[in-house]
Amino acid sequence: MTNKLTSIQYVYTLRQEDVLALNLSSAHTLTAGQTRLWVTRAGDATDYWLEPGESLQLAPRRQHWVSAEASGDILIGRATPRRLGLWRQLLARARHLRRAAPQRCGAPT
Repeated sequence: MTNKLTSIQYVYTLRQEDVLALNLSSAHTLTAGQTRLWVTRAGDATDYWLEPGESLQLAPRRQHWVSAEASGDILIGRATPRRLGLWRQLLARARHLRRAAPQRCGAPT
């Protein structure tokens, strides 16, 4: 069986005084880079400290705030289905349009 997922990662550099507010539409993983991170979530009384290299799952449609103990990078990643190649996308779209086209009967008016 082939893996039909691909990983997407975003890298952000936070300064010590920065606070990054995140409200993501899908589940993501937050990973601390070279610095310790503080994470708090809306509706959660617990605050989370991530050491460099540690990760935390970010729930979809939930506000998260992230700050760094010192300047450094953070990684935010998610797994997503692989996209069809452009040619396959165009073929699928053409088939869909052909099926959706109204059937014409009789003489044009």
